[in-house]
Amino acid sequence: KISALAERMRKIITNLRAFSKKSPQATTLTVCDVNTLVQDSLALVESRAKKEQCSLYNHIPSETLWPLNQTHFEQILINLYVNALDAMAGSTKPVIHVDLLDYNTGNLTLSVSDSGNGFAPDIVEKLFTPFISTKEVGLGLGLSISRSLAKGLHGDIYLASALNKGAMIILEFNHD
Repeated sequence: KISALAERMRKIITNLRAFSKKSPQATTLTVCDVNTLVQDSLALVESRAKKEQCSLYNHIPSETLWPLNQTHFEQILINLYVNALDAMAGSTKPVIHVDLLDYNTGNLTLSVSDSGNGFAPDIVEKLFTPFISTKEVGLGLGLSISRSLAKGLHGDIYLASALNKGAMIILEFNHD
């Protein structure tokens, strides 16, 4: 397990270096089980979630297959989970849900939602701008990098409000 995590960290660092250099790097896509990738990425934040008494729910059905770059997709999800955990710090019943909104031959749409306070209206337009952050600690690069990674996977990220007034991030991927 440690070797697999070390290899995952190596891939993430390589990808972040390539991103910072803005070097053109072809993203290799392979058909992946989205449920497995969501479960694996949730496992990486599980210890922090337990410490903060946050419940994590993966509602992605097994055999939800889609061409993705595993490392890039997991990096996007981990960033979204960490942002959600940060936003819910001090909440009485923090919860993160990952849901499948649309899955057909041309589209895959997922949501990551939390039970926090949602997005402040005055910051929403700026959240994808590098070095803009609502956190006291943080560089404000997570959503910007995540959007770039999503675009490399033929997708994009959108901000929304969850029905329970928390934050919701929509991940939408399309076939070319």
